[in-house]
Amino acid sequence: MPVIEEAVLIKEDECLEEYCPKKENCKIVQQLLREIEYLKTENENLRRVFAIARVEFTKKNRRIERLETELARVWGIVAEQDEKNESLEKRLQEAEAKNNLLNKIAFGRKSEKEESEEPHRPGGKKRGAVNGHTGHGRKIPENLPERVQIIDIPEEEKFCPCCGKPYEEIGLEEVSSEVSVEKIYYLKKIKRKVYKKTCNCPNPIVTTPVPSKLIPKGKFSTEFWVDVLINKFKNHLPIERQISEMKEYGLDISAGTIFGGFKKIYLLYLKPLYSAMGRSLKEANHWHADESGWHLFVRIDDKGNYNWFIWVYASENIVLFVLHPTRSAKVPLKTLFEIEPEEIEILQKAIANGQEKKIMSVDKFSSYKMLERLGLVKLAFCWAHQRREFLKEQALNILNLPLG
Repeated sequence: MPVIEEAVLIKEDECLEEYCPKKENCKIVQQLLREIEYLKTENENLRRVFAIARVEFTKKNRRIERLETELARVWGIVAEQDEKNESLEKRLQEAEAKNNLLNKIAFGRKSEKEESEEPHRPGGKKRGAVNGHTGHGRKIPENLPERVQIIDIPEEEKFCPCCGKPYEEIGLEEVSSEVSVEKIYYLKKIKRKVYKKTCNCPNPIVTTPVPSKLIPKGKFSTEFWVDVLINKFKNHLPIERQISEMKEYGLDISAGTIFGGFKKIYLLYLKPLYSAMGRSLKEANHWHADESGWHLFVRIDDKGNYNWFIWVYASENIVLFVLHPTRSAKVPLKTLFEIEPEEIEILQKAIANGQEKKIMSVDKFSSYKMLERLGLVKLAFCWAHQRREFLKEQALNILNLPLG
């Protein structure tokens, strides 16, 4: 912007002529002319500035219009995405609900109980004593056997420490009780008395008979084997851990001795008992049967994996478990009817013998249906399984999935 030189102010009495002959050289006129030129220049500058500003404002307005249009488009996309997200979230919730229901059908608990298994307390009474009750204290169990231990003052201390006169026993005792435990492995020597007949009859020497033992002529008593068996199969204590504990109590024994004893017990008692239970089971007229997967820790025979199956058969008075590598019908055929697979064809020809069929309560597994097709049993399907199928169909109907 041009700079105006500072005007020289002229007093009125210095120039009073209307038509000054020196007007061309008049300082006032010159000052006014300079101001006019300045204002013209300033006006042109402002015009140019206003023109530039008008162009810029036009550009800005167009840009604002474009941004507003873009913003409206973006808001439209956001609204569309929000709608899609709501739809996807709803579909996800439906899919999760279906997945949870299908998981429940496939892998959920098989129990048919709908109520809590916890015992109902009438009136909703809380457990424990009422407030302010002093309790009964910690009582010593009365059913434990009792051993008395007498603790006496040493003989050298039975005198008064002041005067040295002896103590006098007055027949009183201070009694207290505590629960204790004693575990010990000991060598029990059995001495059998020998007698001689006073008559002249044969066999004059009579010896007391040997007490019966779980393993005849074995080195370990029945009580020892009972303790090992209870620890192993009731308390789930591994044999190696039992052996380690025995060493702590002074008994050094090998695992081979324990397992060798188990084998003898199995052959002497368990195997005959198991066979007798199997024979009794076959005589029943009504069975319950089921099977489930069972993992072994060792490979047996030619089976390439550790996946076996545990079968259970129950009659009125017998429950029999059978471990087998397959779920085929040959397992119940062998267990209940002593029929080998190669004998099935002969059996089919001899079915029409008019013999009354036995009843078998089972699920709908195909192996049991095979027994029915052979004419050996009548199947009575488990009501719990039947009810479960109704619940499954109901769930599939809710999910709009094909039934079956």
